[in-house]
Amino acid sequence: PARGNKGGKQLQYQYQSSSAPAPTPTPAPTPAPTPAAVVQESWEDHKSSLMLNDKEVAATVRLPCTPSKFISTFLADDAPHSIANYQKHHIGDTDINTTPWASDTDTEGVQKRSIVFRHKVDAPVGPSSTTATKMQSLRRFPRGFTLQTKTTLNDIYNADCFYVEDFWLVEEEDHDDDNKEGDDNEQRQQHVTLQVTFRVRHVKQTFWKSIIDKMTKNETIAWYEGYVRMLQQVLTGEDTDQSPPDDESDKHNQKRYKLTSCHYIAIAAHLFLSLVIVFLLYRINNLQTTIAHLHSHIHQMHSYYNHSVAILTHTISEHDFYIQAMRTSH
Repeated sequence: PARGNKGGKQLQYQYQSSSAPAPTPTPAPTPAPTPAAVVQESWEDHKSSLMLNDKEVAATVRLPCTPSKFISTFLADDAPHSIANYQKHHIGDTDINTTPWASDTDTEGVQKRSIVFRHKVDAPVGPSSTTATKMQSLRRFPRGFTLQTKTTLNDIYNADCFYVEDFWLVEEEDHDDDNKEGDDNEQRQQHVTLQVTFRVRHVKQTFWKSIIDKMTKNETIAWYEGYVRMLQQVLTGEDTDQSPPDDESDKHNQKRYKLTSCHYIAIAAHLFLSLVIVFLLYRINNLQTTIAHLHSHIHQMHSYYNHSVAILTHTISEHDFYIQAMRTSH
């Protein structure tokens, strides 16, 4: 501030510097990711979530189609080569009921359905068939889709102890622009890769865990071997009908789904061992009860013996006293 005198009045001036500090520049906002980038990131994250170390690989195959064609041909409600058709004509399942795809109310972009069927059981004990349920969840992305299935059995021994999860990952291949030159249609044909993994989830302890794991693994791999053959036949135009396989293939499939002699021996050994253990436990319980009764009787006899000895000792003492008294009186 500076002071001056003008006309007898004190004046006060306020000076400001002409070189005021420049305002701090505001950083430019980070551009929001494009929808394609968001979808790609979620696709990669979703794929990573499916790659778990505790899964078995059931199938890995390259197929000449697009993800949308795969769904319309094999998974849609009106698919001509649906899973239900495969189970009926190639596996031999019956009473198949498939619900239509419906949007999941809890997860956006996910469709769900169920497949209920009756499956033959080739086992030395238990029913000859069982009802089973497949709960499926389909999630689509621009580059492919995933299908998660949870299969449960309903009315066989130990059915409440486990269930099977399998995971499909269908992804279209990257296209190289340099390979699009020329008129070679096959070279430019789109392909997808189908990768299937599965695992057996145990929810209760069971004595048959190892047998359940082995049988489930063999049957699941055999199921997908036949399914992949069907996919390749349909997409390559060879044997596209859903007719039952010939005798040789049918025998091969039946052999894969039947229990081997090793399975029968293992099951029989486990059953025999279980019966022996139950019998031994029953006999041990009976022996423990008998021993307890014997201990009780011995204790009673010991008490009676002690009581009898005491009475006899007392009687002898009295008898000796009387004899001594009589001798003294004489």
